[in-house]
Amino acid sequence: MNKSLKGDANLYRNVAIVNNRLKYVELQLHWKPSVVCRGYLTDGWMSAIFSRPMSCLDHDGWRRDCKMDSKELNVHGNPQFELLPKLLNDEGMSFPPFKRLDVCQPVLGLQGDADILYFTTKIDRSCDDAWVTAVDMRKKKLLGVTPFAGARTVGINFAYVQRKNVGDDHQDMRMKKFRIAKPPGYDMSTTTNHIINSVSISWALVLLALSTPLAVVAGDPDILTDFTAPELGIGPANITGEYFTFQGFRGVFNRSAPPHESFNVTKATMKEFPALNGQSVAYPTLSFPPGSVNPTHTHPRASELLLVLRGALSVGFVDTANKLYTQDLAFGDMFVFPKGTVHWQCNKGNDPAFALSAFGSAAPGLVSLPVTVFGTGIDDTVLAKSFKTDEPTVQKLKAALTPPKP
Repeated sequence: MNKSLKGDANLYRNVAIVNNRLKYVELQLHWKPSVVCRGYLTDGWMSAIFSRPMSCLDHDGWRRDCKMDSKELNVHGNPQFELLPKLLNDEGMSFPPFKRLDVCQPVLGLQGDADILYFTTKIDRSCDDAWVTAVDMRKKKLLGVTPFAGARTVGINFAYVQRKNVGDDHQDMRMKKFRIAKPPGYDMSTTTNHIINSVSISWALVLLALSTPLAVVAGDPDILTDFTAPELGIGPANITGEYFTFQGFRGVFNRSAPPHESFNVTKATMKEFPALNGQSVAYPTLSFPPGSVNPTHTHPRASELLLVLRGALSVGFVDTANKLYTQDLAFGDMFVFPKGTVHWQCNKGNDPAFALSAFGSAAPGLVSLPVTVFGTGIDDTVLAKSFKTDEPTVQKLKAALTPPKP
């Protein structure tokens, strides 16, 4: 058995019961450094199907039914192969589609003993166009291709976000360096003319569509008007420019005002500035006296772009792989905190610092880790066991984070 496909939870993709056997699929993408753009490119993939009898309840009954590398896939003699995009580099050289196309979400077929997988395929996850390819894993043969517009299927795009493959951290590279040569007469509206197996493809699309409700709530909802009215019953004709004006930053930029004694935030979000509702933007200002810190926190609904307008800051965040990124920023520097990551800012210098942040949401949300963990009433025993300490230590931390009584 290939060591890269041996029951790793990170490679698990799909499960089904076929002919009284429990089957599951693993998928691993291969990557290589790009010579035409910064980052890494897809360099093929490997997939395997494992199964065991339903009556077997231990770990000894598993077997590998089949395994295939994308370079072993036989596409000859199948006219639907021409439906896949032709990828050309700047010199006009072509690449085998299954070597460069980004695949995910393999779905097991339910046709008896036939080990058929249906792969969702894109040029890259940000593209609208998508394809479903049917592959016979035992015969290592392409059975068919059907294209459709991924932009109209939110679940398709979400499938590419939720997966975890080796190399995904290097997906800052884009396929913009490649040109797409579509076959003559190619039309995304003629999807139904290319269905290879209506029942099996329907199963694949149904499974992908189940992800749609999760994806819909991932960002600010679109509005069907230019802006939202401040109150019900007030139409655009009665709204003036005053509604679109926010004056809450006037005091912030007043240099004659006394400096803050501790870290301070002045926000312009949908709550403070209702005209931002539906506009997917918000701005807070951050004031850092010497030695102050904006404690570890997350913004679950937006990325943050920070611009240092005065002084210097030390910043950092931790990604979902628990990798730490830190940087010292000077006046005029910018830094981006990816959405949902734990991050912070700190003024280690002797002079005040001031920064402006931009969010891609009118309501980015704020989850302060110290307050959330120690200031929301979580049981002392739970916290003591979680942090491998004793309850008196937890109680001291809670007391330090409890605001003073007025």
